[in-house]
Amino acid sequence: MRIENLADGLHLNTFLLCEDAREEVNSKYTVTGLFAGDEIKVAAFPASIRLAAFVDFIFEKRISAKSKLRVSFNGEPLFTAEVELAAPADHGHMVLLLPSFNLPAAMPGQIMFEVQVDDGEWHSIDRRNLTQGDIYPPKPAS
Repeated sequence: MRIENLADGLHLNTFLLCEDAREEVNSKYTVTGLFAGDEIKVAAFPASIRLAAFVDFIFEKRISAKSKLRVSFNGEPLFTAEVELAAPADHGHMVLLLPSFNLPAAMPGQIMFEVQVDDGEWHSIDRRNLTQGDIYPPKPAS
């Protein structure tokens, strides 16, 4: 997923929703419990889901921008994190890690992640449907 022009010279390259994301040595990252697809299933409601995110931005020039990352559930903001996006060179990548948090959910709904750069418009960078269903992989046919 690449979103062009979050700000002049700033683009979203990758958004990975997971249970934990952390920075390691030598510019490496560990992402565990990756959520694939556009749906997260839970066995029953109420539920508590552990979420984190790895967000990779591409910048084409030096940039320093006050940014906000907002997480909402069913249209209600859960929290907004303020971050400074600072690119030290003329081009490259910049990674933002959203630390793990627990999302309490009493019912099915939609989780939405949005970013705002320098008080500009909000851009949706990911959304997932939270549903109830079978959380185990199907058994192979015998």
